[in-house]
Amino acid sequence: MTALLILVTLGAEPSMAAVAGEKAVYLWWGTSTAVAHEVHRAEAGGAFQRLARIEPVRDRARAEEILLAPDDPLVRMIRWSDDFQARASFQPELDRDLSLASPVWARLRGAGFLDESAAAGRSYRYRVVRVGESGAESALGEVEIVAGKLAPLPAPDPVPSLATETPSLAWEAAAGVGYEVRRSDAPGGPFEPAGGGLVTPSLSARRVSWQDRGASPDGRTLYYQLAARDLLGRIGKPSMPVPVATLDRTPPEPPRRLRTEGIPGGIRLAWERSPEPDAAGYHLYRSELAPAEGKDAMQPKARVRLTRALLPRDAASFDDRETTPRKVYHYEITAADRKGNESRASPPARASPRDQTPPAKVQGLRATAGEGGRVRLAWRASAESDLWTYRVLAGSGERGPLRLLEQVAPRSGEKEMTHELRLDPRSQEARRFAVAAVDLSENQGPPSEPVEIRLPDRVPPSAPILTRLAAADGAVEIGWASGGEPDLAGHHVWRAERGQAALRLTERPLPPEARDHRDATARAGVAYLYAVSAVDRSGNEGPRSEVRSTATFRAGRPQAPAGLVARAAKGTDRVLLEWKLPEEARGTMVWSAAAREGAWQQLGGLVRQSRIEVARPAQGSVLYRVQAIDGNGEPSEPSEPVEIRANGERVRP
Repeated sequence: MTALLILVTLGAEPSMAAVAGEKAVYLWWGTSTAVAHEVHRAEAGGAFQRLARIEPVRDRARAEEILLAPDDPLVRMIRWSDDFQARASFQPELDRDLSLASPVWARLRGAGFLDESAAAGRSYRYRVVRVGESGAESALGEVEIVAGKLAPLPAPDPVPSLATETPSLAWEAAAGVGYEVRRSDAPGGPFEPAGGGLVTPSLSARRVSWQDRGASPDGRTLYYQLAARDLLGRIGKPSMPVPVATLDRTPPEPPRRLRTEGIPGGIRLAWERSPEPDAAGYHLYRSELAPAEGKDAMQPKARVRLTRALLPRDAASFDDRETTPRKVYHYEITAADRKGNESRASPPARASPRDQTPPAKVQGLRATAGEGGRVRLAWRASAESDLWTYRVLAGSGERGPLRLLEQVAPRSGEKEMTHELRLDPRSQEARRFAVAAVDLSENQGPPSEPVEIRLPDRVPPSAPILTRLAAADGAVEIGWASGGEPDLAGHHVWRAERGQAALRLTERPLPPEARDHRDATARAGVAYLYAVSAVDRSGNEGPRSEVRSTATFRAGRPQAPAGLVARAAKGTDRVLLEWKLPEEARGTMVWSAAAREGAWQQLGGLVRQSRIEVARPAQGSVLYRVQAIDGNGEPSEPSEPVEIRANGERVRP
């Protein structure tokens, strides 16, 4: 049931309205600049009595209390503030609409009054008097109404509007009646407030057009219900659910995990299919990448769509055969739904056709050795358009394999590339270098012609060991053992008398194979100190041996090493020689020969330990023996030899 609505018109628009409820009468007179309004009431045939003086609520705490109390959907959207109150004062139409839609707001603004003392079934006359700032009174209007006289609330009959961007409804609105609009995804609900939840009433009957601006344009069918609401807040029966189909303007999500793979003659793309239920297919886009310095410094340009028509929804791969070798491409994929909405682009993937053509051979490689282990390489820059890097290859000896040492980034605009290496400055090993160009597909071109280089020799040979010092008739005989350096050029013999500086006896180095010297210039009866130094082919002279005198040598010789044995070294194909060294010995000299009666060759310098690893012969056999050297440099007799054969057998002769 609805309350009876009575309008009072002074001029073109109604200026006052009265609504009869079951137990109350509500009076409304809209906005006013009056200081206050007085409400007078009279029963039929009786005199008017002042019923109430109505003033706007100006206390904020009281206003908030009133706003929070009722179950009024419009009031729930209003927050009292000085700013809102000021806007309502300066915008009368806004204030009028709010006070008409909400009795609570009307009472706050001093534009309405609820008479809860009216008795049901009785007829009343009401008069509203405007009180100005000066206290002058003027009649605003009178109305007569029967309290408790109810009529059915008109049921709305909404009609949906077709083919609009936003869901729209239209219906005939009754005078003084507002409407609550609710929305659901299903005809059976649940229904929730839509578009603000309330269409405010009007004092006159009119046709209302309403749009749901909160609905998503995703192609769904939405269902709406309307329920009338009178000025006293009573709600009528809701309308039947009205379906409204939204226009689909929501694009799908793009496919995920776009991947690329270079294949002969093109690029293969793969992705995860779209899970969207209305996905119709896919479009692919490609851009060329403009290279800058470095492999990854690239930017996409000239984006084009590869697919003339949508790829099927169940497609998960595509081969791009319209590619150019050595170019790098940037790919993206989108999904489109049945309404033609296209998604945003997926995260990009980069690829290049599988380039099987390596760069050309690097030309003009040169190497220069400097001090401190520095080696400077120079070569002609490659003219390859897709050059990525240069690889510097290095190896030892004349025929050893070349392995990657370093990578060198190309420098744009230079005709010649240079690069400096640092090697161990003590190394005298011959080193070979080559340079190869590598393209963006990581194809390595053939290495340049290798160059060989040695560092300047600044490493002197080690000190020899005096092995013999003996006085003879009118001479002194000196013997020594060398350190066995491969670049040994010879030896110098030094002599000194006690308390005097040493003099070099040899004007030129003795031959490298010499191991003794006869000093025929020694004077009889004079004690001399002798030492020997080694010289290499680069002119580096090593430290002198320990100084020895003829008076310090004893007559006896040290014992020979005992128990020389040979066995396979663990984890290698080499052979371990071991022996027992006498206590008085300083070290051991190791000798080798092809036969017992053959020429014995010294194997390196003095060995301080009682073991040494030697290489197994490739064929045949090799004999080894050891000789102890005591603290005076005196050698022992050689030990019994052992024989090492290529097949691994060893025999003690």
